Amino acid sequence: MVYSAQETAGQLQVVIRGATQASYALNLPNVNRVFANQGNTVVLAMQRNGNNIYRLVKLNSNQAVPPGAVDCQPYQLPVYCLVQVTGSFDRPVGAYFSNDGSQAYILNCGPECGGTTAGVSFLSLSNLTIYNIPTVSPEPNYVSQTVAVPGGVTAALTDGSTLYLSGQQFLADGYWSGNLSTLNLSTKTVTGKYSISDGYHTKMLFGDDNTLWIGSQSCANGERAHQADLGVTSQAANYNCLTRFDRSASSVQIVPSVNRNANTTVKYPNQDYNLYYYGDLTGLCWVQSLHKMYTAYGGQIHAFNTTDGSEINNSQITIQGTVLDVAFMDALTNFDN
Repeated sequence: MVYSAQETAGQLQVVIRGATQASYALNLPNVNRVFANQGNTVVLAMQRNGNNIYRLVKLNSNQAVPPGAVDCQPYQLPVYCLVQVTGSFDRPVGAYFSNDGSQAYILNCGPECGGTTAGVSFLSLSNLTIYNIPTVSPEPNYVSQTVAVPGGVTAALTDGSTLYLSGQQFLADGYWSGNLSTLNLSTKTVTGKYSISDGYHTKMLFGDDNTLWIGSQSCANGERAHQADLGVTSQAANYNCLTRFDRSASSVQIVPSVNRNANTTVKYPNQDYNLYYYGDLTGLCWVQSLHKMYTAYGGQIHAFNTTDGSEINNSQITIQGTVLDVAFMDALTNFDN
């Protein structure tokens, strides 16, 4: 099965591969994200600048359209439908599934996406599988709890006990500031907040040496760039888009460690020869057990040591063209790839 959100067309595509190939296009205006659990039994769709979440439902043969369906395809003898998930969400941008598959952690972007409150909604999934066909509309609310996360939420990663959340918070001086927040999954409480790279955060990946790496885009117009404009010489004025978080020490490092006011520069500039800023971080790749993190950073490949965040000479790994992502095909699990 392949699911894709076609925002321009306003359609959620469902493609069945194999011996019985088929394709279905369900209408959902402004749909821009779709998330499926590992077994493809729960499929959730979200819209740009919207507060609703929709789930995919697979009908039995010759079954009537269920109550509350926003679209079913094909129109005659429908096979799939979309129905709204009951709950109060605030600009949802992601669904991260728990390790045991029982819950989805819904990422509410909140203010960073034009909403009100950033946070995480804990959505129980047992009644939201594609085979569970609605009999009433609206369906019961299966959100057990929503936890506010003041630091912002656009990306998430968990080790099973802690949910790591990255996002931005709007400051009184009029600039956005990047944060990493930690949420205890047992108590469902926020236990820490750390200043990280500014920008819209989309990439999070664990690495060797008990590290967490976080990537973002459009970092050069946030609070850290503002501090650089004010002449600050500390790393508070480092406005690059990659963060290394040491989980043992709970310490943050913006990578590479440079500051234009302190005359410290990047070692291997990109083609724009900017000595202080690599650009958007669009890809992360953990090379397991070799203590390396490869990145797509400003359109080029850059590699870093997980032990201390220092950069590895990239003269042998640069390529022509624009690098958008990187992947390691021999990881221990498919998830780590």
